[in-house]
Amino acid sequence: MLRTIGSTTERQGIDLLGAGSPWGQIEFAGLIAEGISHVSTPSHGGLLLSEENNVKVPEEWRRQGGWYEEDCEWSIGFTFLRDEILAGEDERSKSVILDGTVERTLKRWYPAIHHSYYGFDGVVESIKGKS
Repeated sequence: MLRTIGSTTERQGIDLLGAGSPWGQIEFAGLIAEGISHVSTPSHGGLLLSEENNVKVPEEWRRQGGWYEEDCEWSIGFTFLRDEILAGEDERSKSVILDGTVERTLKRWYPAIHHSYYGFDGVVESIKGKS
């Protein structure tokens, strides 16, 4: 379960609830792991990475401001921050890594990133237990 962020998050010391995002005003913010938040607006949402985490995404695939939309781009952040998410407390986020959802999403929508990260074009049969 995502831990709801109150008025301020340690991520960048900003108030996320009511703040602006690329998709509109934030109505919900949940902490996935340190410096990794999920945000929702009335129309859409996505992943927000701290500056420290966003630089872990290779520059050619990094999104400005650390914003990754919730339909497909989230898989980029989850791929490059896999260890941080698995070390966090959000079980749902861990499960989409361990059951292969992240990898399948990345392969379908961002095959070049998938190939670069995994070194091949196939899908890993099972990534459970990998770290």
